Order: sequence, then C-alpha cells, then structure tokens
Amino acid sequence: MNDLYCLIMAGGSGTRFWPASRRERPKQLLSVEAGRSLVQATLDRVPDEVGPERTIIVTNADQVAGLLEQVDLPRANVLAEPVGRDTAPCIGLAAALIEKRSPGAVMAVMAADHVIHPHERFKAAVLRAGHFAAEYDAIVTIGLKPDHPATGYGYVELGHEVEPGMHEVQSFKEKPDRATAEAFLARGGYLWNGGIFVWRAARILREIERSLPALAAGLKALAPALDGADLDVALQKVYPGLPKISIDHGVIEKAEGRYCLVADFEWDDVGSLAALARHNDRDAAGNVLLGEVLALDARGNIVDNRQRGLVALLGVEDLVVVRTGDAVLVARRGQEERVKEIVARLHEQSREDLL
Repeated sequence: MNDLYCLIMAGGSGTRFWPASRRERPKQLLSVEAGRSLVQATLDRVPDEVGPERTIIVTNADQVAGLLEQVDLPRANVLAEPVGRDTAPCIGLAAALIEKRSPGAVMAVMAADHVIHPHERFKAAVLRAGHFAAEYDAIVTIGLKPDHPATGYGYVELGHEVEPGMHEVQSFKEKPDRATAEAFLARGGYLWNGGIFVWRAARILREIERSLPALAAGLKALAPALDGADLDVALQKVYPGLPKISIDHGVIEKAEGRYCLVADFEWDDVGSLAALARHNDRDAAGNVLLGEVLALDARGNIVDNRQRGLVALLGVEDLVVVRTGDAVLVARRGQEERVKEIVARLHEQSREDLL
C-alpha cells in the first residue's frame, strides 16, 4: 500500500519493570529478548511498504532523547506528549498529522511493548487489514486467540464472518473477572483485544469528533502547528487540557462499521518482569539468568544483571532479582505486578533520583 502509515505508541512508563525501567529509559527502551529493545523490535515488524518516512512514534517528552538513540526516524516523526493523556489523544494527534500530510491515508496503530512472532505474519495481517479498511472505510482491530482466561485484557466478541478470518465485531467487553473470562473461552467466539487497530486517519478523526468533541476541538487547535517547528510549544499549551481517555472506551465502543481480523501470529503483552521467563532460555534448574550470575542450589529464579559485576544465588527458589547501577530489586515470583507499589512509595519519598 502506498498510503499506509504506522503509529507506534511508546509513551508508557513501565513501572512494573523498575529498577531497570526509569522515567527517561522506560520499558520500551529495554530488551526483553536478546538483542533488540522492545521499540526496535516493533520497528522491525512495521511492513516494508511503510518505511521510516511514514512511521510515527508518539512518546513522552522525557523519553525523546533515549528513543532517538535507538531509532532511525525523521525527528518530525517523533511526537512528544508533555503529559500522558491515554490512547485517544495520542492516536488523535497522530491521525491529524497523517491526514494533513496525506489526505485519505490509512494508519495502523500498534504498541511498543508487545512481543510478536513471526514478524512476517504480523506484517501480512497489517497489510490485509489496511486494504480492508481502505476499501470499506472500516475500523479494523486485530484480535488475538486466547490461550488462558486472562483478566487483564479486554475481549472482542466476534460476529458474522464476512471473509475468511475477518469478522464483524459484535461487541467489545471490558476486562472480565475470572469466571467471565472462563465463560468466554468455553463459549468460543471471543478474542483478546490487543489494541492493534487499522483505519483511515480521516475515519478515526470523524469518530473522535462525534464521540469526544472536546478532544476534536483540541486537535483543531493544534492543526496550524502540525509538522511545524513550534509543535512542541503548541502541545505544551493544548495537550494537558485534552480528555484523558482510551480510544477503546472513548471512541471504538461507540462506533459502527467495526471488524476484527483473527491474528495468526504469537502475541505477548509484556506487562511485568515475568515476561523475562517467557522469552529467554532457562538452565537445567529452571533459572533465567541474564548477565553475570552464579547460581548454586537455586531453582526457578529470574535474574536480570545486565550490569558490570556478579550476582550470586545460593539455596533460593522462585525469586526475581534485578540489579542496576543504583538499585537492586528482590521479589518473590508471582509478586511481579506489585513492583509498581515500590515506584509509588519512592514517589511518596521524593526519591526522584531512583525514578
């Protein structure tokens, strides 16, 4: 497609990856698998037809410098949010820029903190969704086949199949409780909503204007500065006043003409340090050991010591250990989600040096 753009959302803070993740070096700039950081891996799976000129990244202003060290994109394609306002303003801002540059263009929306394999299947899915969105002016989400009753994801209820693998969307479901998630899997016809969307930029702007008029007004106020040298100044003035809401709740759940393409690739939303165990090799005792680690009589541990120096384990099981230059995290496996509580406590203590 010669009018396809890709938006990569890379503004999260990744608090559950502390102490490796910091305000200026968040989760998406770290590597979960060997070699490439999460954002670099996301760029690797942007369809070849798009290229750097039509790839847009929206990130937090504090993270721009670190991001530019890792990506080879035009500086004008890296948009800096002065404050986080959730996904609807982020997507609206990118859509307005894309529509200004290329009226009628299609945009694919993806996050920078997913692990997806194989890349070629993902690229093919984005292109297929792009052609469908262009032909029918449709809103397309790429749904992921669930392999367990997850309660941390939203779900897509599939409707009529309009072509192989492409369904009308019956409904979007909020993050369910355990019993509801189990019922979804037992019933069938439900996929995880991974937040991967494809649509014409003009279509989502129309939906924003219909469902979120305050956001639409803010985007119109920013329009004269789009693609200009004074965009950052305009964002500082306008962006904090935009509504803080997700694109799902604010727009997509109220829209018509929604379709879901069933993904045929593997997908993982990298939410916590537990992801290190899913995407790295284990030793004979079930340990995941990154960096210089000596493990004696130790089983089922995750150690991230990609710093100079040694971490030694002796007679311990099921720990998560992360060592950086100025902090060490030691937690019981299964408690990874609670790492954000440490970050909250450090905020309370004004330990900005550790954030």
